[in-house]
Amino acid sequence: MYRRNVPEKKADVKNLVYISLGSGLGSAIVIDGRVHRGVNFLAGEIGALVLDDPEMLDFKNLSAKAVERKINLKAIKEKFGIEIKKELVVPEALKQEITEYVAKYLAIIIYNYVHILDVDEFVISGIIPEFLGEEFYQYLKFFVRRLLKTGIKITPPVNSNAGLVGAAVMVFDNTIMNTVLK
Repeated sequence: MYRRNVPEKKADVKNLVYISLGSGLGSAIVIDGRVHRGVNFLAGEIGALVLDDPEMLDFKNLSAKAVERKINLKAIKEKFGIEIKKELVVPEALKQEITEYVAKYLAIIIYNYVHILDVDEFVISGIIPEFLGEEFYQYLKFFVRRLLKTGIKITPPVNSNAGLVGAAVMVFDNTIMNTVLK
C-alpha cells in the first residue's frame, strides 16, 4: 500500500482546507484524512466563487464577478499599483492596506467553508500571503474571529514549496490510480 511521509505533528489532521493565493485562488480540501476532489473534480475551486452580486443570477458573465479576480496578483496590481514579488519593498501603510483588503475576502471564504464543511484548520499559502507576512495572518485571524463563534486554526504552510509538493503528489496519485484502474 502506498503511504506518504507525513510529519508526525500533522499525522492526526483529519479535516483541513489548504488555500493558495497568487496568480489564482484555489484550495484543497481534506475530509477524514483524504483529499476531497468532488464528482466533477471541482472541489476547492474557490477562485470561481461569487461573493457579492446576486444580480449576476442571469448567468451572463458570472466569472467576471469571481472572487479570484478581486484578490489575485493581477487584481492587486490594478487596485494598488504594485506588482508583488518576493524582493519587493513597499511602504508599511500600503502593505497594511493590501493586507486588510485581501484578509477580508479570505475571512469570508473561511467563514463559508466553516459553515459548509465544519472544518477547523486552514493553511493559507501563496506569494501574496508570503509577501504580506505575519501581519496578514494576524489580520485574517482577527476578521475570522469577528465572523465566527467557533475557534479555528489559521497557519502558513510548514514548507514554502507546499503547493508544488501538493501538485506533484496529486499527479503521482492520479498516475498510480490510472495504472491500478486499467
